Amino acid sequence: MNVRRLAVIAVVGALVLWGGATAATASHATATTDTTVDATTATVQEANATVAFDDQTVEDGTVTVRNVTLPEGGYVTIHDDTLFEGDALGSVVGVSEYLDAGTHENVTVTLYEGVSGADFENATPPNGSEVLVAMPHLETGDDETYDFVATNGSEDGPYTTGGQAVVDSAKVTFGDAEETRTRGIVVSNLVAPNYAAPNSTVTVEATLVNEDPAERTEDVAFRLEGGSVDVVVHERVTVPANNETTVTFEVDTTGVPTDEYIHGVTTYNSSEFATITVTENAQVDIDEQETNGSTVTVDEAYLPEGGYVTIHDSSLLDGEVTGSVVGVSEYLEPGHYENVEVTLDEAMAEDDTLIAMPHLETTDDETYDFVDSEGEDDGPYVTNGQPVTDAANVTVA
Repeated sequence: MNVRRLAVIAVVGALVLWGGATAATASHATATTDTTVDATTATVQEANATVAFDDQTVEDGTVTVRNVTLPEGGYVTIHDDTLFEGDALGSVVGVSEYLDAGTHENVTVTLYEGVSGADFENATPPNGSEVLVAMPHLETGDDETYDFVATNGSEDGPYTTGGQAVVDSAKVTFGDAEETRTRGIVVSNLVAPNYAAPNSTVTVEATLVNEDPAERTEDVAFRLEGGSVDVVVHERVTVPANNETTVTFEVDTTGVPTDEYIHGVTTYNSSEFATITVTENAQVDIDEQETNGSTVTVDEAYLPEGGYVTIHDSSLLDGEVTGSVVGVSEYLEPGHYENVEVTLDEAMAEDDTLIAMPHLETTDDETYDFVDSEGEDDGPYVTNGQPVTDAANVTVA
């Protein structure tokens, strides 16, 4: 097992705002170009455009945007992850044909060709996976030709909402996986929490697979990026022939602003990426499920300071705060958890809406005392003055 510890530092740079007064943001990363937008164009940009871009695997260099709504017509562009570093122009790697005003389904975009002003002479789709961003753009030059890159951003700018570009990102896997595995070390099984507390240490692991008949040594990189943060750490790793190993990075979030970030592990021609949110706020997620009535499963919970995940029945919705508690997890150390099973105090007799709620440990005895203390001890995590909760319909099978 290879272990690498790093301190993530915030790299702060001054960025020119898109359109002179608005910031274009993709997945909480700011992308900019020096442009001037008149009042009429700015108003049109703020029309209600939408885009949906799903994770996918492609073998021919063409990606599919599930749907895009262009109130005034235009294009849907595809940006690579250099957009997160502020490269609004150079990150454009593909653009659709001109699309009339309205909603369009399953729009295909061929990458690394057909972008006026871009140089793709030596560009080829990457192997492995990469995060790409779909972004709807206006047609401002009335020529039905996408000129955003060629005009340095002065024409055919993005649709915006609330001063930010309308975007959706997706993990795109390129090429045939079997073919890729024979050309080097392949990254798989990226394991990392979805949430992390500020000033904490997060462990990120990935499996490195070598299916070649000879030992291979390659550079392996870990990257964390988004907003003002962009950190890359390299390590040389050797994997025996027809074998695998685990690489581990311990990430110190000290100095990292609260935000959502893209991170991943990359080799020469393979990579896996995920997102992680640095936040002080607890999180919880419970999905609809069938149960035998004795237990329920909370899909995900994040407790920055440790504590418990409680289950409330639907009487909570009528204001019954303590009497609605029907189950509680064991004490959980600070961190992120998946598939937390909670045993109910009494078996459910019928279907009900159950509410998952993370609670603090305020008395340092690692015993849930919220009910016995009539709400004085071990209260819920709150955000903006409201308890953090998630509800789901639970069916007794």
